[in-house]
Amino acid sequence: MTINRWRTRAVYVPARTNEGSAFAGHVVLIWTVSGHTYGVGFHQVQGLRQTLKLDVALARGIRLVAPGMN
Repeated sequence: MTINRWRTRAVYVPARTNEGSAFAGHVVLIWTVSGHTYGVGFHQVQGLRQTLKLDVALARGIRLVAPGMN
């Protein structure tokens, strides 16, 4: 899906095969801009669809700024 002109993809990060990962058990939106990869996600508690809705709402509120911008 496209959010803020970023082409994102949603992935589920299973906890049992990603022990120690900050995203274990999360639905994560990932995208790359200018060689930098970003990811945001919530712990999957209320089902994949509901968690993805939270991810999308969060990603829509993100604004990337250049270093040194105040």
